[in-house]
Amino acid sequence: MSTVTLQRLTHSYTGAPQPAVDTIDFSIQKGELVSLLGPSGCGKTTTLKLIAGLLRPTSGEIYFDDRRVTEVKPERREAVMVFQNYLLFPYMSIEENVGFGLRMRRLNRVVIRERVRQMLSLMGLKELRDRRPAQLSGGQQQRAALARALVLQPKVLLLDEPLSNLDAHLRDEMRELILSIQRSLGVTTIFVTHDQEEAVLLADRIALMFDGRIQQVGESKQFYERPASRRIASFFGNTNFLPGFKDKQRVSCPLGQFRVESNAPDGPVTVVIRPESVVLGDHGENSFQAPVKRQIYMGTHNRYRIEVDSTEWEVVAPADSAASLEGRRIAFSLPPDKIWLIPERVEGGN
Repeated sequence: MSTVTLQRLTHSYTGAPQPAVDTIDFSIQKGELVSLLGPSGCGKTTTLKLIAGLLRPTSGEIYFDDRRVTEVKPERREAVMVFQNYLLFPYMSIEENVGFGLRMRRLNRVVIRERVRQMLSLMGLKELRDRRPAQLSGGQQQRAALARALVLQPKVLLLDEPLSNLDAHLRDEMRELILSIQRSLGVTTIFVTHDQEEAVLLADRIALMFDGRIQQVGESKQFYERPASRRIASFFGNTNFLPGFKDKQRVSCPLGQFRVESNAPDGPVTVVIRPESVVLGDHGENSFQAPVKRQIYMGTHNRYRIEVDSTEWEVVAPADSAASLEGRRIAFSLPPDKIWLIPERVEGGN
């Protein structure tokens, strides 16, 4: 396993109006599983290809531990990449596919046979070793592609949207397999996804990318409870917003005044609170009323759309009753410790 360090990494495609990857500074620790998360076109797959050596950076540096690998050929980096579409050789058996990289390295046949046998067993493919890729399901092909990468004993494993071609059941199964194998082997792993849930369930840390730049890095809880900008808050699940003005531990907004527990500087702010954090009922402090525009019964919970300052907020609450509250005014409260404030100057930059 290796530490991966990116220093002001930049890559521009010919004719593109702006860099696909723009001056990224980021480090992944040994044995860590990190997700590059972001919408399509944000530069996450380009970043992965730069780390793999499949693209050369326009500028910047890449290090594995203390070794500069910026210009090292892909086959000499000790990093392997598993592509979204598997790229298995259709005319080879699964056993031959898994052992292909070892044969290219001209390892001893006995060593190749043993390492392939162990990897097929680890991936649950031992009984399928003589089949061709077309005879396997999507999940089995993904296992074979992962086995072909891991049998090389890489220091860095790179996964490009590894679960996007699988149905929901297989995604859950492969997610658990990837996590289990990564933990048992301890290989430094970077995986690309546009799926927030996938990143939350798999990653030790998430690096969220927009427009070729990493906008925020941290554990999933930080993105959910402490987003660095309105755009990040919106990307990471449903969120309620209001403009406000902070003065010490009080905020004035179209709802009125309420107390917060925030270290944000005084001045114009955006008030952020998640639908699950809004509490129904009048609890004294930070309590308000609003009309219910729509109610959706979800079995275990209700989703309410309430009108707040000519905008709609979403509130999620336990379904104690399926009785409709549509058209009625309801009381709700904002817990001070669940409110997040984003200073206006941060909003201006995102």
